[in-house]
Parts: sequence; C-alpha cells; structure tokens
Amino acid sequence: MSLLEVSGLEVRYGAADAVRGLSLHVDEGEVVTIIGSNGAGKTTTLRAVTSMLLPNMHVGGSVRFDGHELVGMSAHRVARLGLIHVPEGRHVFPSATVEENLLLGAYRLKRRQSADARAAAVARVYEQFPVLHERSGQFAGFLSGGEQQQLAIGRALMAEPKLLVMDEPSLGLAPRLVAEMFATIQRLAEAGTTILLVEQMARQALRVADRAYALSSGRLVREGVAGELMDDKEVKKAYLGA
Repeated sequence: MSLLEVSGLEVRYGAADAVRGLSLHVDEGEVVTIIGSNGAGKTTTLRAVTSMLLPNMHVGGSVRFDGHELVGMSAHRVARLGLIHVPEGRHVFPSATVEENLLLGAYRLKRRQSADARAAAVARVYEQFPVLHERSGQFAGFLSGGEQQQLAIGRALMAEPKLLVMDEPSLGLAPRLVAEMFATIQRLAEAGTTILLVEQMARQALRVADRAYALSSGRLVREGVAGELMDDKEVKKAYLGA
C-alpha cells in the first residue's frame, strides 16, 4: 500500500480547472518528482495534497495519506500526520533567529518530545547544513537565498516527516547553489526520507528521482521510472530542451 495515494484529483480556481483527473502515488522510501512547464498545475497539486489551499481553491477526488483521507482536512491536521510541505519561496520567519525557526518546525512533536530530543533534532539539522550552525543566532531575514532554502528544509526535517513535499527548492538560486540543493535532496533520499518533489529544472529532478509524473495543462501526460522518462523523446522535447 502506498504512503500517498492521489486518485482523480480535481482542483478549480473559481470557474477555472487547474488540475484535471490526476492520479499518482508515492511509496515509502521513494523520491517522486512532478515535472511540467509553468502553469502545468504542479504547485497547485502540492497545495491540494497538503491542504494548503488558497481561498478560491476547490478540491475534489481523493488524497489518502498513511490511511487517512485528506480532502477537507485542515493543513494543520495534515502536518500533524507527518505530511510536511516546504513551499515555494521558503517562507522563513525573518525576525526570528535560525535556531528559533528550526524549533518552530518541531511544533507537531512538541507535546511528546523532551527538550533534549529537540536539541538532538537541531543538532542533526546542523550536521546536515553546517552553515545553519554557523548562523544559528542570526536573524533568518539576513540569510542568503540559498541559506534560507536550507533553513526551510531544516525546519521541515525538525517535524520528522513521513513524507517531505518540496516545491521548487532550486528557485532563484545561483547555479552553484542549485547543484548543492540537488546534492542535499540526494543525501536526504539516501538517508531514507520519502520525498515528493516539484521542480522546474526537470533534468536535475529526474536524476535524483525514482519515478516521475509529467503534467501539461493540469493533466497527466507521462509517468514512469525517472530514468526512462529522461530518455523519452517527447519528454526530452517538451521538458528537457533536447
């Protein structure tokens, strides 16, 4: 049984159809990526899956996570189940320190986590992202874009996600930092983190993923093993610039 099972997902913004009849699944331990051009419905799909809905969004179909139906559930409850979303644009708390931002990520575990356990979780994030350790007392608003993205991921890891959902983690980063970001995703995958990834940089996303789904105008147009999609002529033409 899949950890995440999306069936017949329909998302509308008012009268406009953004996602139409999408079905996908993510198994425990997998990295699954969703690729597509701007406006294909990638971010909307992630918002629907994690219940991070905009006021005019209407969701139909079924989204089941770890045995729970999520359609109609609040984003807060979804996060408590262990489905943690790193949104596009980072959304760190600029007037809080790096460490304060990280500790905010542990809110779903706070009731059953001791102070020592939270400190150990912070230490694990610092081991993954040494620059955050160096900047631990600095306000997040003064971090570079790449450092803020690391902080957003680190904050999500503090919640001990069963499934980590990442929306455009390379957005706005310099080429060197893009390579570092995908190396980070690879390390997380090797450590056993289950990941659902949306990325505009399709080639890099396919390289770190086990399986992939390609969207166009809100519809699924291709799915399969990531390496096979990398070699698919239509995928190359539409998404890889080849």
